[in-house]
Amino acid sequence: MKVSKVLIVEDERVQRISLENYLKTIGYNAKAAANFSEAINLIDHFLPDIVISDLKLGEKSGLELFKKYGKGNNIPFIIITAFGTIESAVESIKMGVFNYISKPINLDELRINIEKALSFYKLKDENIKLKNYITNKDNNFNFIYKSSTMKKLVLTANKAAKSSAPILIEGETGTGKEVLARYIHNLSPRANQLFIGINIGAFNRNLLEDELFGHIKGAFTGAFKERKGLFSIASGGTLFLDEIGEMPLDLQVKLLRVLQEKEFMPLGSSKQDKTDVRIITATNKDIKDMIRNGIFREDLYFRLNVLKLHIPPLRERREDIKPLMNYFIEKYSFLENKRIKDFNVRKNLLLSYPFPGNIRELENIIHRGIILSEDNILNCEIGEIMEETLTSNENGTLKQIVAVIETKHIRKALEQSKGIKTKAAKLLGINERILRYKMEKYNIK
Repeated sequence: MKVSKVLIVEDERVQRISLENYLKTIGYNAKAAANFSEAINLIDHFLPDIVISDLKLGEKSGLELFKKYGKGNNIPFIIITAFGTIESAVESIKMGVFNYISKPINLDELRINIEKALSFYKLKDENIKLKNYITNKDNNFNFIYKSSTMKKLVLTANKAAKSSAPILIEGETGTGKEVLARYIHNLSPRANQLFIGINIGAFNRNLLEDELFGHIKGAFTGAFKERKGLFSIASGGTLFLDEIGEMPLDLQVKLLRVLQEKEFMPLGSSKQDKTDVRIITATNKDIKDMIRNGIFREDLYFRLNVLKLHIPPLRERREDIKPLMNYFIEKYSFLENKRIKDFNVRKNLLLSYPFPGNIRELENIIHRGIILSEDNILNCEIGEIMEETLTSNENGTLKQIVAVIETKHIRKALEQSKGIKTKAAKLLGINERILRYKMEKYNIK
């Protein structure tokens, strides 16, 4: 069982030694500091689970120590003082101090407060972890697949997770590039550190530079205080740069230095800051073609491309459509507070649809269907949604648009002819053999 570490900060020698000895006798790993500077040193090296601090510490105070180290590090503080007033007690509690004890100290009261504080903060920490787990479970771990293509990709991703080398993820829009990046992060030794994702295309050049590298106070007009960039914030964790092909050439040079030297220079600074961040990038463009056109640096490409993962579009892995459908039905039934008992949607049409928007489009279709569903039956005009999507989507090819339109008209003809294929073929102006061929091609039952 872990022994909790307690730091006592008390400028009175007798009181300090007395408290340290008492806490050791009741089973705590206790250390004591005589002043503010000693306390800072012990917090950094001893890493206490709780701090018991006198309010008055020479020119400094226990509240200053709490402001500096308690809040940000989630360390509970108990303030003790001979100058107890209701006002100072209320002030300290409002600031976030766990409790306030007046001198002379009642040791039983102190022991009970320590136990309560440690128990409360342990529960608080577990609650945060549980919330993160639930969030991660939905956003990060649900990498759903059945196809052999994706199984191979996941095996490669599992190996890549063990390394800190840069990864380049290629794939069309909506294929799940950020989901894969999060999946890799959560399997990596950096899993307990930050994962931060940013879409390069969402920023103009100046904002992007500030977002990534940060700035010092006075770096430019309006820079009233220092601001850390993502290379600093995500240090120790993973930084996901989506749409890397949108990065301006001059910033590509700065990114190259981060990859090579593990250092960067904030805006306005004259010194280099170190970073230990794993960089995962993603693109839906042909980077090699961009290199040929002089809009992407070849040396940066080679640095980013140490490990390359390609996510195939959904139309090339149709085995994954059904498990993804089932997952989204379960997910949005829960979120929309509906209990879908029946599925009155043409599954075969879904399975044959080309999905130019990939998984994101499938998710949107299911979500929309559940919102519009009545009597707990998923009953939406999937065909109409798809036709509307395809005909308004520039990514839809002529072949894809023809497939959707032909499917719609064949189904309509079969309904009008009550399933009699000779009549349906006549309505469509084709012979029965061609009708049967197209029904098989589009998986129409």
